Amino acid sequence: MSQDHESTLENDDYWNETPKPKKGQGRNFFDELTESPPVSPPGTGRDVPQNSSYESILKAAGLDEDTVKTPARPTSVRGTVNASRQPAPSPANGSVRYSKASGGSQADSVSLSSTGSSQHSNEPSHRRSVSDASSKVTSSDPAPPPSTISAGSTSSIDEEGRQDGQPSHTEMAQLIAKNNKLERDLKKSKFSPRLVPIADTVTHLITGERYSLEQYKVLREKLALLDSAVGNHDGNAILAVVIFLKKTLSRTLFYDALRKRPDAVNQYLAYLKIRQNDDVAKEMMSLGRMEEASMWRFRKACEKTGAEERQKAVLDCYSHTRAVVGREYEADMMNEYQKLLYRQNEIEPRDAQAQKNGIPPFRAFPRSISLYFHPMITTLFYCCFYHYLEPETYSSSPLALKKEFVLSEKQYLYTALRARGKGKDWNSIDSLFTAKNWRGKAKFKAPMKFEKVVEVLAGLKAEDAVLDKYLRLVEDTDARILLAKRYVRHNVIVDTLAELKDRQGLEQYRSVIRNRPEENYLQAVIDKPNIKWKN
Repeated sequence: MSQDHESTLENDDYWNETPKPKKGQGRNFFDELTESPPVSPPGTGRDVPQNSSYESILKAAGLDEDTVKTPARPTSVRGTVNASRQPAPSPANGSVRYSKASGGSQADSVSLSSTGSSQHSNEPSHRRSVSDASSKVTSSDPAPPPSTISAGSTSSIDEEGRQDGQPSHTEMAQLIAKNNKLERDLKKSKFSPRLVPIADTVTHLITGERYSLEQYKVLREKLALLDSAVGNHDGNAILAVVIFLKKTLSRTLFYDALRKRPDAVNQYLAYLKIRQNDDVAKEMMSLGRMEEASMWRFRKACEKTGAEERQKAVLDCYSHTRAVVGREYEADMMNEYQKLLYRQNEIEPRDAQAQKNGIPPFRAFPRSISLYFHPMITTLFYCCFYHYLEPETYSSSPLALKKEFVLSEKQYLYTALRARGKGKDWNSIDSLFTAKNWRGKAKFKAPMKFEKVVEVLAGLKAEDAVLDKYLRLVEDTDARILLAKRYVRHNVIVDTLAELKDRQGLEQYRSVIRNRPEENYLQAVIDKPNIKWKN
């Protein structure tokens, strides 16, 4: 074996003596130079000082400083490692190993070793490896700025990677492991036993302390939570649990749970009504409160300000209510109301135009308010006042209203009496109470007592002749005398006493009307020869 080959083997043994780096340790040659001082190969006689500079390290390695160009700093950690691990033509590729001294005072060390065994390499291949490495070092690329890495520096390949703005492989592995651990902890926490019992949670709801309802995942626990809140009779707690159930349960389960608990339904519906939610009627129907849903719709319809809009809304309420079993009366009322709105929509525009044109009776009695949205009796009064003589075929005829809305005779006569009395049309009042018998003879008849008619006429300040006429129609003489005394109708009192053939009563009443014109009328009645007095 030649001397050169022995020297090469000897150098290979030196490189292989360096211990293997730890797992995950970087292999960049220039980074390792910053961690520990170089060790001179045995037998060279060149010992490298502990604190050597970059130039001294090159000289110790047998390289010329003038011909060596400092390689450019890699852009990433992966590029740094790959740059020192280029595959050589020979199976024995060179590698760099890094080892850190155990003591804090000892510097780190760098060793170079061949990945292949020296026994399996021959001289030509070895020389070719050395020449390749030399060619890489003596590249013609422009030299970068001098390295600032010193032999005593403790920076590692991971720190260099962070300086480049990219995480190292070690950091990536740590982040992945940490993320996996957090996912396992989160999954475990979802199924971990809860710490707060249901009774304590409801207590926190009532007292205003901090609480969490999201920890209850099972339907059985949610229903138990609702039962506990209902059992404590606290509206706020019940409402909080109901809203939580609405968010976390399906519609079917939610409505089934609330139907069995009327207190919870009441709290929930009261909450929706306060918020003026548009879905209140739908929620009521889903919870089995059909009657309340119908009335709620009717209430909201009556809040409409437009006449046609309200009429359509009430008609829609009627279509929903008539389908509810046991609510036929409410449905009929809604139907009548929408019919009334329809008639008002026909009458009001026409009368407004007539008043604008000055057509009687609007000229003598101008309207002060609109007819819209008034009740049935008020509408009938309006029609009796302005359209009393119109035929039944007109929509504004009082008789047409009486027929369509099936008003009783008493309702119609009483309303018409007040309307005609306010208009001072006393002749038309007689037609209200005049009826013909089977012989065709006219007779005063009324479905109400004439005492009530007298009270209405007196309240309307009717003429004395009109009031006396209807006072004499009162059948009960005692009631007639009392009404006559109340409204100071002396002649009616005298006639009633004469009808009773009570002479003493007339003599006693003389003291009341003494020195008045009625006293002469009383004396004339007493002097009648055809009266047979009882006393």
